[in-house]
Amino acid sequence: MSSERISYKVIANVGTLTRYPTGWSKEVNIVSWNEGPAKIDIRDWSENHEKMSRGITLTADEMQRLIDSVQARDAITMLQNMTKPARTNDYER
Repeated sequence: MSSERISYKVIANVGTLTRYPTGWSKEVNIVSWNEGPAKIDIRDWSENHEKMSRGITLTADEMQRLIDSVQARDAITMLQNMTKPARTNDYER
């Protein structure tokens, strides 16, 4: 296991997706990791941003492709339809 520390700088908060009762929140931020180029980052953070969960980091091009893919497939509607309870009879409309 490496003893190297990972450095990061949260440059900007794009938005908070969820706030948990624990004080942590799932956020979309622009972050520079190890003094590298800034990227879009989605992960859970503690209130003071000293601790974080695993997450996903995307370049601007990757984020645009993600947005385009979700919109092209209408993924939100697909997901919502998958989570609706099945109808048990014709009276449930």
